[in-house]
Amino acid sequence: MQYVNESEKFWKHSYRVYLVQQACDGVLVNANHEQDALDFAIDYAEKQGWEGYFLDNDEIDERIDKDTGEVMDAVCGGNNCRYLNSYEIRIEKLD
Repeated sequence: MQYVNESEKFWKHSYRVYLVQQACDGVLVNANHEQDALDFAIDYAEKQGWEGYFLDNDEIDERIDKDTGEVMDAVCGGNNCRYLNSYEIRIEKLD
């Protein structure tokens, strides 16, 4: 499996990010912490056209808490703040 971002940079850790429960291999990234790893993985998935991984606007609207304005049970990440089901994401630190 190949890293989806630069492997020769100054990253502190390697992570395997599983974006959905059905993804068996996950996405391998270098990052300083878990949020960076998630952001890189989401950007990669978006570039690859894996649109089925992301919540659509209707799903996001249904999850907005009326009092706080937060999207419930979802995680936002990547350059374009794409939402995924929070219960489907798993991040595994490899080193």
